[in-house]
Amino acid sequence: EEDDEDDMSIEEVADKRRERRQWEEQRKKLLFEYTEFSYHGKAAAVTMFEVSSKMNRDTPEILWWAIVGQSEQYIAGKIEHNRYVLEAGDLQAHVSHQMNNSAATLDPLASNAVQISFDQELALPLYTHWSLMESLRNSPNIFCKFKLWTQKGNRKLQEFLAELGLPLLQCKQQYASMDISLRNNVKVWMCNMAEKYGLENLLFACFIGKCGYRDHFFASDTTYGLMALLESPADDVTTSFFSALDALSWSNTELLRHGIQLAKECLVVTMQQVHSFMDLGSIICAGPFLYGTVQEGAQHSRHFGRPSSLFRLAQCALQAYAANTKSRRFASLPLVLAADYADDGAYTLVVGIPPLCEDSTKNFFGRAFEQASTMTHCTYQADFFYSPAVLVYKQDRGKFLDALVSLLV
Repeated sequence: EEDDEDDMSIEEVADKRRERRQWEEQRKKLLFEYTEFSYHGKAAAVTMFEVSSKMNRDTPEILWWAIVGQSEQYIAGKIEHNRYVLEAGDLQAHVSHQMNNSAATLDPLASNAVQISFDQELALPLYTHWSLMESLRNSPNIFCKFKLWTQKGNRKLQEFLAELGLPLLQCKQQYASMDISLRNNVKVWMCNMAEKYGLENLLFACFIGKCGYRDHFFASDTTYGLMALLESPADDVTTSFFSALDALSWSNTELLRHGIQLAKECLVVTMQQVHSFMDLGSIICAGPFLYGTVQEGAQHSRHFGRPSSLFRLAQCALQAYAANTKSRRFASLPLVLAADYADDGAYTLVVGIPPLCEDSTKNFFGRAFEQASTMTHCTYQADFFYSPAVLVYKQDRGKFLDALVSLLV
């Protein structure tokens, strides 16, 4: 390198050294961010679809699995809304290509033909498999925006429905049994009232999968069903995994429907637990972060003994706390939440999520948990795919949290 510089002018040498310095600084920044934060890249299901597409082995079924994988990242809060929109746009192009090819080669009315479409749908969980009222009451965004743990919040929800022109009797029926004129207009009516009630992102880009005459699912609903099967407290991890795998098949949609029923139960108990947190003031400020725990022996504690369920509870609890507090500082803090681990009662499952004010879903708790365990020499396991979820030996939980506080102050 020095020999090369001998043949250069002073300005060229200076430019080259500046470029080298900038490259080194950028490299250090990337390495720091890579090790300091936990975040999610492209869904593995999408990557596998892209590989199959390059090999000309892609099918509508594989594309559907990719869509479900990407939907899971969005539903679980692993990626930002803007990133989801961009990636959904890429998948929509593949959908158009696949459906055009399928229309040319297959009978679209064939019982085993998978058809995929794309539309803007209400961001309400499982509403087409539920009643509109139950979906609204158990949607984390609606629950927190209206403060449905209070009587005033429940009155506000009823006022919202009345202003939409939706009779309560119709809202409490199964969505499929609602008057068809109401079903056809509810999306437009809600969007028209969204600004008045401060409801953001009420619509989202959604894929719809259909196979034969009867089976028709939103990708988001499929995601909820698979997540519920995967983290079912009634089964061991291996059984749950294979149940979720079987439910991906279009020939086994009854199992997926069972998963959707479980998902409804999960949403209900999640809102009930958040309601309990708010009533009892169980979310406290531990200095640099908020802290809460699902009490051992609580009515639905077994539902939160696995990572995805506890993350979902943490996200909703943080939203509710921020909506309920008048302190801007407290509303901008991250949250650490703990619960008994479902598969080993000797351990506590601990998860951490970033503050709501962060635009990015990058999470610094993985590295913080690791450092806290090193400081205290506590019994600690990081056995999950996502580092901000760890297991801490129950007897070590107190000193682990104390170390975390001192680390983040």
